[in-house]
Amino acid sequence: MAALVGKLSTNAWSRVVFGISNHTDNSSGDPFVGYERKTYVATPVDDVSVFFLAIILGPWQVLIDKAPESFLWLFSCGALVNNAESFANLRVSVAHHGISATIAFNAIRFQPSFSAHLLLAFCELVLIQRVSIQQAFPDMLGQSYKLGRHSDVLLLLKHDTNSVRVFKYCWTHSLLRPWGNFLPLQCPDCGLVDAWTSANHQKEYSFECKGENCRKGFVFSAPANSKVLVPGKTRISCWIEIPL
Repeated sequence: MAALVGKLSTNAWSRVVFGISNHTDNSSGDPFVGYERKTYVATPVDDVSVFFLAIILGPWQVLIDKAPESFLWLFSCGALVNNAESFANLRVSVAHHGISATIAFNAIRFQPSFSAHLLLAFCELVLIQRVSIQQAFPDMLGQSYKLGRHSDVLLLLKHDTNSVRVFKYCWTHSLLRPWGNFLPLQCPDCGLVDAWTSANHQKEYSFECKGENCRKGFVFSAPANSKVLVPGKTRISCWIEIPL
């Protein structure tokens, strides 16, 4: 590894891209690093030398430090970002390693194949056309509505040496994912399938079960400070950006 990194570091790379596909512990969000006594072992994402990103990125740090931009794609299940402690550790760690932008997904059982169009758009817009990733991201998402039906997307942008800015992107559909929220196909109270009558009042979506004597309902409002993105927008669906 040291010889490979040493050879690569002799070139002046303008961009360095890392992609990590890994399982995570469903309860803690910690990524798995291997086996111990025939049992999977997970370790926290943090900036301590024995922790996950330090193990993976540590040998490549010289390339990250030299390149003007570096990108990290985390093709991992959603526990990594859904668990508050794990997500906090991730933010600290990517800031510590100086990663310019990190992309992660929150689907509980994330399927990386759904991100193919997003990744191809990244290669075209960011790597080839050299558009900044924050500027390019709405257009990247505009080509990825099938990904939106599977997972939200999180973009972590380097702010300074100690922190990152975080944006969450949700695909919304007025009948399927109102304001990016899960709407069950079946009423959880009476069991009726295709259960909902809907209404929209001042961008607030209301759903009520059509079942006889069932009054189960849901109300969904726009997330605070959310912004509708134009690329990929249709009459009933779009991506929205939510600063975290």
